[in-house]
Amino acid sequence: NDLKILEKWIDRGYIIQIDAASIIGKFGKIAQKTSLEMIKNNFIHLVGSDAHNSRGRNFCLQECYIFLENFFSNDLVLFLKNNSKKILNGSDINNLVDLNKKNNNYASLFKRIMSKLF
Repeated sequence: NDLKILEKWIDRGYIIQIDAASIIGKFGKIAQKTSLEMIKNNFIHLVGSDAHNSRGRNFCLQECYIFLENFFSNDLVLFLKNNSKKILNGSDINNLVDLNKKNNNYASLFKRIMSKLF
């Protein structure tokens, strides 16, 4: 309920991951809205998939990356993918990508995203 805790965690060096299904709305509108707020506020380093089986809870990373690219940017998707690769290779991950600096129209873009989804 309080995303500001993420600022404290990031300041402490924690790595923040969101489940891909949350981003694309498979866990409901509240989880999706919270996930998008986390992205908007520059609070995530990674996207993961909470796959349990091939029926109800399977991988949806590709669908999530397409969603993020369509609604945000290719830069965000590359950032997230590169961080995943770096962790697998035992390397340090990138600092957070600041979408607000890369896109001056980001505030209006985010409002459009939220109005389309909610």
